[in-house]
Amino acid sequence: MLRDICSRLGAPNRKADIVVDQQSQFNTTQRGLWEFYCQIREMPWENGPGLPVMDVSNMPAEPLVFESGTQSAGLELVDIYLWSFKRFMEEKELTRPLARLVYTNRNTGSTDSVAFQSVAKRSREFLDKLQEPTAEMIQKAREYRDQEEA
Repeated sequence: MLRDICSRLGAPNRKADIVVDQQSQFNTTQRGLWEFYCQIREMPWENGPGLPVMDVSNMPAEPLVFESGTQSAGLELVDIYLWSFKRFMEEKELTRPLARLVYTNRNTGSTDSVAFQSVAKRSREFLDKLQEPTAEMIQKAREYRDQEEA
């Protein structure tokens, strides 16, 4: 979510308070990710061949704000949104307004699946240019594997 917030802010110097639901099991990791993103604000983060470059130059410098969901209308709305999508994925009944919420938002994500098929589809051009490995390359790969498994 932090990366998506960065892309939606649109400018490196925009001030924004990012309010996060106060949950002890997640907050330490969320704070750590925010700190990491702040450290790499000035450099694009390469994800690998054929994968998009992560740009977090818009990460706000203000620390994350941790609040109880009961104290924030925004967090309550997020809970309703997530609950609705969970019910949809479980093929449970939704009221007409919640079904409309799900159907109008289900294809608006800004990230793609990380399944191998999705990655292969996005990086087909890169994969199609790969040459068949030579006998020497296969032997070298076996040596690396054997070294790692030793």
